[in-house]
Amino acid sequence: MKILVIGKGGREHALGWKVSSSPLCKKLYFLPGNGGTATIGQNIEGDYNDFDFVKSIIDDKDIDLVIVGPEDPIANGISDYLLNSKSRIIAPSSQVAFLESSKIMAKRFMKKYNIPTAEFQVFVDYNEAVRYVKQIKKWPLVIKADGLCGGKGVVIAENAEDALNTIDDFMKNGRFGAASRRIVVEEYLKGYEFSVFAFVDGDGYTILGDAIDYKPALDDDRGPNTGGMGSVSPCIFLTDGMKREVKEKIIERTIQGLGSEGLHYKGFLYFGLMWTEDGPYVLEYNVRMGDPETQALVMVDRRDWLFLFTEPSSLNGKWPSYNRTCVEVVLVSEGYPLKYEKGFEIQGLEDVKDATVFHAGTRIMDNKLITWGGRVLNVVACGKSLSEAREKVYREVKKIRFKNMFYRRDIGDEKRWKGILS
Repeated sequence: MKILVIGKGGREHALGWKVSSSPLCKKLYFLPGNGGTATIGQNIEGDYNDFDFVKSIIDDKDIDLVIVGPEDPIANGISDYLLNSKSRIIAPSSQVAFLESSKIMAKRFMKKYNIPTAEFQVFVDYNEAVRYVKQIKKWPLVIKADGLCGGKGVVIAENAEDALNTIDDFMKNGRFGAASRRIVVEEYLKGYEFSVFAFVDGDGYTILGDAIDYKPALDDDRGPNTGGMGSVSPCIFLTDGMKREVKEKIIERTIQGLGSEGLHYKGFLYFGLMWTEDGPYVLEYNVRMGDPETQALVMVDRRDWLFLFTEPSSLNGKWPSYNRTCVEVVLVSEGYPLKYEKGFEIQGLEDVKDATVFHAGTRIMDNKLITWGGRVLNVVACGKSLSEAREKVYREVKKIRFKNMFYRRDIGDEKRWKGILS
């Protein structure tokens, strides 16, 4: 098969790396890719939101399968546009992209189909949102922009001042344009966050794995939210009983709900979850794989994903078990996710022997690999235990160098889950 992976980050490098190991993969292309994807396939310069251009690549390269990484081409309807092309596409239609592209529609869907989620209120009027927040007695609460905001449209407001400033920022000042003109205000859930990933085709699905993500920029979950500073897979506190509850209350109700709406879902489906004292709750859906969780998932799961994507018999609803743990540390440009510099040479990758490095914000210029984004590299190491994987990854990270390199030093620290593991 000839495969086209759409996207330019670490998630796309990892997906390409995973399918390239399959005997079914004959040729691999990336649109546009990065400095790392160029080592395992052919990068093609261009805009992946230009669907005419994407189709021309499919025709010219005789592509059999298109794997879409980012959310924006999905929300913009790439699956609908390519429906009648000769290639299969792993991306849901725009009809079901609302699960990610509209927090309001997703929350109403969950409520309709009795899928556990935090209690919420929807506001399209600025003054009504302000009045509501001023009478709140229980803090903190969560404020979410309705539309796509690159993972930055969620704020945990600790008090009324925080909440009012966020409402001003989102609704009045239009920080994210139309995406934040409407908001969801919801109760704050206490518990332990984790994510589950599935590949879905209609009423059939297979679970690709589970992971724990680290969003804040600094150790001990301090600092501004980012696209992700690291991950651990599998989720170390999930028991078989907890997995059954997630499947019954969330995954299967979601798939059945989509069917009841007459919607056929085909593609990746991400469940951002919180385990509370009352069981699992949905924080959010994504209609794609997570970044950086994918980079750890592809390492921990030894199955042939290309076979899973193309063989209907593999959609058995099973939750895979693993005999190893992977820890991933994201190397970023200092100042990310706010202001940072780029264009610095990356050195030391040839010395990394006991980990896999997926590229995110890199580029090759004048035969040199340079930094070209906020998140630069994803370093993933695996071991028989969490502590072994953690020791490996931080040992290998120290071999890599670029100016203004920064990373969290507490990825995989078990104290984060002390309450649930004790």
